[in-house]
Amino acid sequence: MADFFYSFQEKTVPEKFSKLYRQRREVSKGLALYSNYDIEEYMSPKATAFIIGTSTVIGKDKGMFITGILNSFDPEKSMPSIQRTLVGQYVIIIVTDSGNSYIQSDFLNIRSIFFDVQAHQASSSIGALNAFSESARDPYKAFEFRAMRGCLYPQWLGSGTAIPSVSRLRTCQYLEIDGASGQIIVRDTVLRMDNTKPSTPEKNAFICTGILKSIIGSYSNYHAVSTITGGYDSRIISSICSKKIDNLTLRISTFGDPDFKDLKIARKVARVLERRLSVYPANLNEDAEDFFNFTDGLTPFENCIVTSMMYRTGDFAVGFGGTLGTEIFSTLRYVTCNELITDFCRIASSEDSKHEDVQRFEQALKDEFAHISDHIKLAANEERDLVRLFWTFATARFSSPIVSAFDINGHQMEPFATFPMVEAALGISYDYQGDQKTHGRFYLIPKMIMKEVSTRVGMIDSTHFAPFLPVSFFTFPLYVIGKLKAKSYYRKLKPRELPFVWDAGYRKYYE
Repeated sequence: MADFFYSFQEKTVPEKFSKLYRQRREVSKGLALYSNYDIEEYMSPKATAFIIGTSTVIGKDKGMFITGILNSFDPEKSMPSIQRTLVGQYVIIIVTDSGNSYIQSDFLNIRSIFFDVQAHQASSSIGALNAFSESARDPYKAFEFRAMRGCLYPQWLGSGTAIPSVSRLRTCQYLEIDGASGQIIVRDTVLRMDNTKPSTPEKNAFICTGILKSIIGSYSNYHAVSTITGGYDSRIISSICSKKIDNLTLRISTFGDPDFKDLKIARKVARVLERRLSVYPANLNEDAEDFFNFTDGLTPFENCIVTSMMYRTGDFAVGFGGTLGTEIFSTLRYVTCNELITDFCRIASSEDSKHEDVQRFEQALKDEFAHISDHIKLAANEERDLVRLFWTFATARFSSPIVSAFDINGHQMEPFATFPMVEAALGISYDYQGDQKTHGRFYLIPKMIMKEVSTRVGMIDSTHFAPFLPVSFFTFPLYVIGKLKAKSYYRKLKPRELPFVWDAGYRKYYE
């Protein structure tokens, strides 16, 4: 839908944005918005707010909420309130009558903000900053990117990037830009989260279902599309969309193979939901250049399959996805912060023999946990929840380029990747999480939601080789059959056909 670029002195249009966008609008000195459609704008006598990306407010009128913020705008109070209440993946820019600007992204920073303090520049795209092509790469950050690829997802830790002069805004932070001097200041906030554990999974499921229905229901009158794959996360979102939105289409990207397992499953789901399925064939060779331009080269090449959908997001008023569903609802293999740090450092050691790099990596991980604990105050002192938050933020950071790319030509909403859903997930008892080896508890809360929303969709096979429903007298045989199918499938699979073969498409960041 849009991006922003701020430069106090440089007036040229970033090359990336000149290729992607038709419209440019300067909203304050040096601060321009680039878009293909109209930008959301809210005004009061004291300030004006612009929102790029996709957002809603649960249980309130969004316009009234934003206007209320502007009427009594106080950055220290208003910015945390926005992150808690404005739900979605977005960047909000508030320009006051004094000429100062305040820029903040969503709670998980999925719509990322990059900035160069010395150059007085900031943007929602690292590829748009002038320093992108001028500064030498930081060798350690290249190692860090590779190390995190082996541990979880390829990314940089902290606020640093591969470009020494360019930083990335972290959670619970916002930028203040002085309109007169162009000075960029990073401001910190504190958010409180309720991670107390209700006594029953039924209560967890009830809370989570209500949040998802409220977020998706905000778009009940829109022409919407929901991405469907062979897994669990997109299936639950698509099923709730089908209940809450009349004008709904399902979509999937494929390699053009009619035997593609995800496509077969998507067609079954579409038939049960009685929705049209739009199939977008991928052409990796033709799409590669645009894909890397859309995502700034920050995501692996196998994700190029969704490029054909990125071109067409403007065909719908809003699109839905299942980003972060698995991460917030299933168990993690680490109980303490030190367990994760120790294991990640072990993995990092295999990437590089330089002891000083591994030491720096270890300190960066410790700094991540320190930042989270300093900026997010949990109601219950649960170290395992800090691990879950670290995992959630890291996953959100990895998903950022894809979600941002969908927003270039339209609107994309990820209901799982929002403050209320993350908070609700922290309230799930560890007894009800489990892993893939414990099918009865693995992803239990979403399975309970699925049972309420559509048992028929839950019964359809999945790439997990298990039904998307709690274990019962009726589903247990399907779990057993699925386990046998999984063993047979992976035994026959050739190595080159294994999913997630990392491509070097973003190698400029780690070589």
